[in-house]
Amino acid sequence: MLKTLKNEIASNEATVNSISNTSNEAMASKEVKSTKRAHKVEPIYRVMAKARTQFMKQVHQDTETKILCIKNNIRYFYPDGARFWADLNKEVEDLMDSKRFNAYCEKCGRNAHDVAEHLVFEGKAAKNRVLKGEFTKDLKNIHLFDSPLYEAPDKAEKIA
Repeated sequence: MLKTLKNEIASNEATVNSISNTSNEAMASKEVKSTKRAHKVEPIYRVMAKARTQFMKQVHQDTETKILCIKNNIRYFYPDGARFWADLNKEVEDLMDSKRFNAYCEKCGRNAHDVAEHLVFEGKAAKNRVLKGEFTKDLKNIHLFDSPLYEAPDKAEKIA
């Protein structure tokens, strides 16, 4: 009886080994293709996303806090601050090219450039909605967008 059990166990092990070998070969021969599309996010919006997350956790939320959150996260995605601030200004200029946006800011009595900087902070989706003319959702707190995020060249220094 003991011999029969030993033979049966050996037979089972041989079967398991042969099955695992054939399944490994089958897996190796199949090429796995991902149907997921690579979603590439621009570095400026990656900085802004991290900064927004940090900013939302702060007790005191004002423009200076936004700037500190941004400066704190630049180093993760940019080799130096100058490139980040240049990219920010490029995104702001996209908004400034919109006549509707400028007219809306003028109607609200706000500096369009400052509001555009804060909108870029809110993310690419917010910027695109405003470019399409949807002001109500993203500019409901326009009274908070009265100070510039970028005003002095010292912010362009290398972030350590």
